Amino acid sequence: LDESDGSPIEGWLLWQPPPGERIVTPMIVTDNLIFVSTASMTYAVDLASQTAVWSYGAGGHLASSDDGVLFIATSEGILHAISTLE
Repeated sequence: LDESDGSPIEGWLLWQPPPGERIVTPMIVTDNLIFVSTASMTYAVDLASQTAVWSYGAGGHLASSDDGVLFIATSEGILHAISTLE
């Protein structure tokens, strides 16, 4: 949705993970990316190009911190912390 008025953004289609995977948790949206998780992978999808620009070999529940850390809590009880700052 358009942040200014809540109207749908025309031409924007939800990115889909590779065949055999499905999105399992809520997504995290930043100014330019959407972080999407499946059971086994986490992807950063560029809002402008609608393509995955980064992936990480763990999936699960996502959270982010104010200082640019992406947290991935897996179903095995492992917590991954990844800096999203360059």
